[in-house]
Amino acid sequence: MKTKGGKTESFMLIELVNNSTQNQIQDKRIRVMNEILEGIQVLKLYAWEPSFAKKVMKIREEEVEKLQEILVLQSDKIQFYFPLRCSL
Repeated sequence: MKTKGGKTESFMLIELVNNSTQNQIQDKRIRVMNEILEGIQVLKLYAWEPSFAKKVMKIREEEVEKLQEILVLQSDKIQFYFPLRCSL
């Protein structure tokens, strides 16, 4: 396989996909938090805090789950890549 900067193309593709997915999930959570902060007076007036807290926590759980998947893929990549690099 071709390498670029010591990384194989397949590993670079995995990193690109992981970063894109991670950013999408973070953006979703940040949008919800901005929505909450912009409408905090209405939230307080109608006592909607618990429902929005649940919404944010659900998104955060998805984000943490995706981050764990990314870390597993990265650890597999390291386990595969370093023995090859040392044997060369």
